[in-house]
Amino acid sequence: MLCEVQLNSSCAANNMSREQQLFRDIYHIFYRFGLPIVCIFGFLGNIINLVILNQKRLQRSLTNKELAANAYLVALAFSDMAFCICAFPSMFLPEEQFYSDKGFLIHYAQYCAAIINIFILTSTWITAAFAIERYLAICHPLTSRNILSLRSSQYVIIIVFLGSVVFNIPVFWRYSINEVVCENRTAYFLEQHSVISFTFEHTYRAIWATCGNFVPSVILIFANVCLVVKIRGSYALRKKFNRYDTNRCSSPPAEPNNKITMILISIVVMFLILVAPSEIIKQCILLVDDVITCNYTYMSIEVVTNFMQSLNFSLNFILYCIINKSYRNTMRHMFCCYHEDRHRLSYRSSYRSTSNEDIAREETTVVPQNETECLKPERKEALLNYCTHKTCPETVTDIHDNSLS
Repeated sequence: MLCEVQLNSSCAANNMSREQQLFRDIYHIFYRFGLPIVCIFGFLGNIINLVILNQKRLQRSLTNKELAANAYLVALAFSDMAFCICAFPSMFLPEEQFYSDKGFLIHYAQYCAAIINIFILTSTWITAAFAIERYLAICHPLTSRNILSLRSSQYVIIIVFLGSVVFNIPVFWRYSINEVVCENRTAYFLEQHSVISFTFEHTYRAIWATCGNFVPSVILIFANVCLVVKIRGSYALRKKFNRYDTNRCSSPPAEPNNKITMILISIVVMFLILVAPSEIIKQCILLVDDVITCNYTYMSIEVVTNFMQSLNFSLNFILYCIINKSYRNTMRHMFCCYHEDRHRLSYRSSYRSTSNEDIAREETTVVPQNETECLKPERKEALLNYCTHKTCPETVTDIHDNSLS
């Protein structure tokens, strides 16, 4: 299309046909097939997480510190679910980034980066706050006794979400909608520009890379190492002093604190593999050269890293099922109770219908009037005697047949 050639003329010098074809293939595989599947799975998995983590059966077995940790898991599941919802419509965006009208898709493309960044930053800092909470609970239990509570966790979650919204406000003005007319048709496209100035844009990207990636990654690595060392030392100490009677139980019972901590460690490892490197690479490239966004190699890297981020926000459900036995038991109990309730309800309805049919069969044995009119007088008297006293040895059908003979 002529419009596409004109609009991409500034990028033509940096693009090669092989790079463009590779980008098209990667875009088609990851955005048309991979991303929708991952987002749908992540949405359903996080819905199940929210239902199970808010089960009273699970919460009644938790202490105050464990309830505070459970609040972080609930907030993380909600943020991940919101990310999957916001990222799913990206599969419908045109590959050439041209739009025929100012509909939902072009406005979604204009603001989706800001909205998705909000939930990325929220999940990142909720994970970091969760790591700090577990570090204090495991490594400094006496000091954290008066600090960690459900209310304090709720305050931290609210502050993280509001801070993420405020921090990403400049991204809402990063793209503007422009139009071009060619061949008697109007096409719309998005143009990226600096919010206030070029210096402000680079400064903001540097702050985002620091606060959104580097600082949380350092916190997560430090907390993770300390927790792993503490847990290994705890298990070694138990084994050394042989606190548990081997005659009564073959293995020491696992503490709920260690279960929650193991969930955190797995979440942090997955974050450091899937999210942190991709965000750091993208932010560093943008800080070095802003024009590189026109390069198809960079665009291919961006597609792959976005897909890796989507995996991170969708796989927590599998981690919980693998690591936490209480989570599996709660999920099994929830689904089994639902199945039993349905079976019990269907059994009651079938029993009631059968009973009603038996009662109706016993109490309403009546011959229609139009059939009794054709009976002989002696047979009619026998029929009336049967209906009132049920003493006639003959059946109704026998009486009817004999009367017709």
